[in-house]
This record gives sequence, structure tokens and C-alpha cells, in this order.
Amino acid sequence: MSSPGPRSLFSPSLEPDKRGLILDSPASSRIDSSFEPTSASSTPQQSRSPRYFTSVTAETKNHQRQELIDTLDSRQQPYSRFDVEPEYKQRLPNTHVVKKRPQPSPPPPPRMATSFEDISSLRLWKGIIAEFVGTLLLTLVGCGSCINLRGSDNTTSPIVQIALCFGLTVGTIVWAIAHVSGGHINPAVTVAMLAARKISLAKAVFFILFQLVGAVVGAGLLFGLTPETHHGGLGTTTVNKKVNLGQAVGVEFFITFVLVFTVFASCDSKRRDLNGSAPLAIGLSVTTCHLWAIDYTGSSMNTARSFGPALVMGEWEDHWVYWLGPLLGGLVAGLLYEHLFAVNASLLKAKACLLSSDYDDDKYKAKRIK
Repeated sequence: MSSPGPRSLFSPSLEPDKRGLILDSPASSRIDSSFEPTSASSTPQQSRSPRYFTSVTAETKNHQRQELIDTLDSRQQPYSRFDVEPEYKQRLPNTHVVKKRPQPSPPPPPRMATSFEDISSLRLWKGIIAEFVGTLLLTLVGCGSCINLRGSDNTTSPIVQIALCFGLTVGTIVWAIAHVSGGHINPAVTVAMLAARKISLAKAVFFILFQLVGAVVGAGLLFGLTPETHHGGLGTTTVNKKVNLGQAVGVEFFITFVLVFTVFASCDSKRRDLNGSAPLAIGLSVTTCHLWAIDYTGSSMNTARSFGPALVMGEWEDHWVYWLGPLLGGLVAGLLYEHLFAVNASLLKAKACLLSSDYDDDKYKAKRIK
């Protein structure tokens, strides 16, 4: 009597066939007819059992099913969750093809407008009006601090008074209208934003135009609200006689540089270390620069703020200093911060800003500093 074989290696309920294979095991499904024993004593009935043919047939069907699934998946057709090809339904009624719908293409990046195609935008005109009102209030309140109604009884230092008034006024107005227009209220800031391609050309032109108009209206209101005997210069900025024009331009350049650099740094949305108030930082930069530069040039830092009183009072001596210095200082500060000190600054970003027609700052991610 032959030994039953090592039963400890097999399940008690499964018997090995004459080749030593368990017919219900997964391995048996991989047996092909090419491995059939060639012994003359063996017959097809002895070497192959019904379970063997069932296993091979099941594997063949699974293989065909997988081929059909791969064929359907390779077709460039959108399927919904329950959509199945009719032929596939007939051959494999219990199988569903689940394929994601094609995702919509992302919207094109915002393009810097070089024309006036967006002048009909309601949002643009709200920003224009905000800049007009903001610059009007800045000129009215700031230049009003330069008028001394108390004469010799005034014990407050005029420099400290003017510096604090301008700084607090700028911070307050920026906080009030930043969500509408960005709170520029200064042509130097607007020019820097345009150079950094953060605003369109149309917005920059209209902002600067209405900032100048707002400053003129503010100076006119101050003129009407102030007694005629105390008009004085009405806050007009003039160059100190001891300072030459080159020095005056340099002073205006650097104090405006400080202001615009602070604006860009405090409004950098990609910085993670900003926990304070951006309007406060901007206002403090104005106060600091006024404390230094009032005795030199009157500390304009703002072409519109100088233009309004100059037009109302007819005082144009050396007025070009307050255009060249602030605009140039703001331009350099904006470009320097944006392409050197910004969190996502890079050479690729700088090239795209200068050459690309579809520049988008959000494409350039912040770099980790090791």
C-alpha cells in the first residue's frame, strides 16, 4: 500500500493528484498542457481532472476580461460613473468601467493689460474714486498741519507735528481704502506697482490722474477753510536755499525709496512672518522720513501732495524736483524688492516680468531659505 504523502503540507480536505499538485490551489491555474506527463501509462483522463479544466478556463476568462478592460480604458472617450460600452455590457454584464471625466483646463493666467480695454470695469472705477478721495484727504489733513494759526503761542515743534500728522494720516487712509484700490494715494507707489506688473497700464494712468486731481481739490478745500491771513505757503514743498538741486533730488529719491520699499515688503502676500499691521508700518516710514527731510526739501515723498498746493498757490520754483526724485526712487525700490528681496524672487521671474506678455507672479513659488 502506497504512502499517502506528506499530508502535513496540504489541507486535510484537499488531496494531491498524481503529479503532486493541489488542484484547487492558485498555482494549479498556471499549469498548461505543455507540462503534461509524456508517460505512455498516463491517459488524459488520469492526468487531467475536471477541476483542472475549470481552473484553466477561469484564468482564460479573467485574462480576456482584463484585455477588454484595457482596450476600453485606452479609448479617448469620457465615461460617466455608470456608462459602459454596449458591447462590453453584453460580454461582461457584471463589470463596470469607472473612468474620471476629463478635468477642465485651468484658466489662462492674468494678462497685463497694455491698452485701455478694462476701463469699463466697475471695480476699476471704484478704485479710481478711492484714490481720489484718499489723496484729497491726505492733502487736506497733511498740508493743514503745516499751517500755524496760533503764531508764537505754538510750543509744539512744527517738524514733529507735521511728521506725525502725515504718517498717521497715510496709515489711516491706507487702512481704510486698501481693500478697494490698494491704498496707493501716491504716484510713486503706482508707478512702482506698474513696473512690477502688479497693475495694468490703464489702472496706473487713471490712478495717477485722479491722485493729482484729488490733491488739487484737497488743497483748494484747505485754502477755503483757512483764514486768508494764515494761508502762508499752504503746505507747499520748497527746497532749502542751502541745499542744491542735485542734493534735493537725492533726498527725495531716498525718502521715497524707503516708503515704496516698505509698501512692497509689508504687502508681500507670500511672506509667512508678517504678523503686524501693514498700514502702520507704511505710516511709520512716512513719519521717519519726514523727521529727517523736512528741513531739506519739505519731505514731499509724493508728487501729488506737492502738485496740489503748488497749483493752488502758483508756486512752481524747483517743482520738477518733486517729480523726478519721488518717481525715480519709487521705481527703483519696487523693482529691487520684487526681483531681489521678494520671497519668490528669481532670475526667471525677472526675465518674465520684462519680456513675457502673460506674466503672472503667482506662477513663481516661494523659495525655502536653508
